[in-house]
Amino acid sequence: MGTPSARPSTRRIHSISRVLAVMAHPDDADVRCGGTFARWADEGKEITYVIATSGSRGGDGTTSEAELATLREAEQRESAELLGIREVVFLGHEDGYLTPSLELRRDITREIRRVRPEVVVTHYPVRHFAWGNHPDHHAVGEATAAAVYPTARNPMAFPDLLAAGLEPWEVTWLMAIDPDDPDFFVDIASSLERKVAAIGCHRSQYDQHYLDFSRKLAELTAADGAARGYPGLAHAESYKLRFEGHPRLLAELGGAIPG
Repeated sequence: MGTPSARPSTRRIHSISRVLAVMAHPDDADVRCGGTFARWADEGKEITYVIATSGSRGGDGTTSEAELATLREAEQRESAELLGIREVVFLGHEDGYLTPSLELRRDITREIRRVRPEVVVTHYPVRHFAWGNHPDHHAVGEATAAAVYPTARNPMAFPDLLAAGLEPWEVTWLMAIDPDDPDFFVDIASSLERKVAAIGCHRSQYDQHYLDFSRKLAELTAADGAARGYPGLAHAESYKLRFEGHPRLLAELGGAIPG
């Protein structure tokens, strides 16, 4: 997808109904996409969170891994309810030690086939020098990209999933967070405060200083959007957007964006 040049209000929208967010840790989706998801939930879209780990090592060492995992899962469910998320799934992989393994790809493929989303949102799979360079993030991004294409749509991949009744599914759009060169911006002016409140649910991770920073970051992202063909934004979230559907659908969409 190239950088758009027209104002967002004049762009054609490809209507979507189901969204799957695949993230490494509790809080990742809310911090980077909370405004987008709150807005989309208000519009009636069904959004599912798939979290690879329970964040059991995201502490200062004074709380046990088991206790921290329980706490962070509860925080994630609370914030998801606030944003209007339909479902939260924890895959149970080991926090801090993620790799783009076949096991992780299979688990993500299973959830894609079960939820059957038009849009999958995940971490940027390429190491770079912008925000969000946690190795767990890149591992989940790479495994998710591989699950989206070709695994989830391939009936011969992981035949046990097909035997369990999980038919192949073709995702239309892949959206990556924290890219070094974003090309898709979502206006979150109407949902910013719900995003901030959702981040605030992650009490084990964030204080008031970060909540204030998240508002400032949304302003800076909007300014970046203005420089990249998205004028008139006050608060925004940014992504790298990639079309993953069949080429004939791309021709039919004629430059439409998911919304």
